[in-house]
Formats: sequence, structure tokens, C-alpha cells
Amino acid sequence: MTKEEYKNIRDLAWYILRETKVNKLPVNIIEVCAKLDVKVRSYDNDHHFAKNYKNGFSIILNNSDKIIFYNKAIKNKYRNRFTIAHELGHIMLGHNTNENNKEYKAMETEANMFAIRILAPLCVLHEIKLDSAKELAEICALSKQASNIRFKKFEKAEIENNFYSDPKEAKLVMQFENFIKKYIKQKLKK
Repeated sequence: MTKEEYKNIRDLAWYILRETKVNKLPVNIIEVCAKLDVKVRSYDNDHHFAKNYKNGFSIILNNSDKIIFYNKAIKNKYRNRFTIAHELGHIMLGHNTNENNKEYKAMETEANMFAIRILAPLCVLHEIKLDSAKELAEICALSKQASNIRFKKFEKAEIENNFYSDPKEAKLVMQFENFIKKYIKQKLKK
């Protein structure tokens, strides 16, 4: 993936957070989908969908309705949140599932990148002075695995002081300003 492709995915996640007026963590991904006119539905392991789609999938119907399906038999609510964000990524990135295996893998990577960036924006984590992957998991309602991966990226960005090179990032932080102040205040009380 090129730096430009990465930046486009990041910018799309920031744009959606801004346009849907998200201003606190954890991001209510169901509400974000609703504001984007994307329906979210569930199925369970008894449904024929479960044979081909363990976690979930998304479709765009001929009438342009966009629907995300997730497997409610998966009892890990953090996994389901990530699946919904991942499938929203497929929709928003315009992915076509009829691609070959190599292109499919690339689309899966892109959807994962989108999901983690919309659920755990680094600039907000930077402002709350994030301390650990455990704190990230709690504040962003992410699985341990996703939190560990995102925290490594966060630590690298902190070391490189890789924040505010893009004015869109500052706008997003301003949108979260009240949440950040409240969170820091609570953190100092502990």
C-alpha cells in the first residue's frame, strides 16, 4: 500500500467522524452507520449466511440500499463493533467483492485500516495521553488484539511526534475537545 492510499483511508475515517459529528469515545459505530444511511442487521450461526461469512459482510442492493450484516452468535461485542466498522470501510471505500484473491486481500487490509482509524483516532488518543493498550481497549471498546496493534502504532506516532501535520487532524481534535477535557480530568482523579 502506498503512502497516498494510506492517507486516503485515514482521511476518509476522519471525514466520516467529522460529518457524523462523533465527539466522544467509544465511537457509536451503529449510530455512524445510521447517519450514513447504512442499515445494520444481524444473523446467527443457524442462518445460511454463517456458512460463508463467519463474522459479517456488507451489500449494496440495486436500489442503492447499503446493509451491513454481522454474526450475533459471536458474543464478543468488541469483535462485532470492529466487524461493523470493517464492513462500513468496504462500503465507503467502494470495494467490489468480485475481485481476485490478491485484490481481495488488499481490500481486507484497507477495510481493517479504516475500521481501526474510525474506532480509535490516534490524534484523540494523543490528546488524552493514552498510557497502555489496556486503556485503549477500555476507552475505544476494542478487543485486546486490536488494541495491542493500535497501541503499537500509537507508540510509534508518539516517538516520531507524528501529529498535526494535516489541518484536518486539528479539526477532529477540536470536535472531541469536551470529551478530551472530561477524560483527562477523570484520569487525574485516579
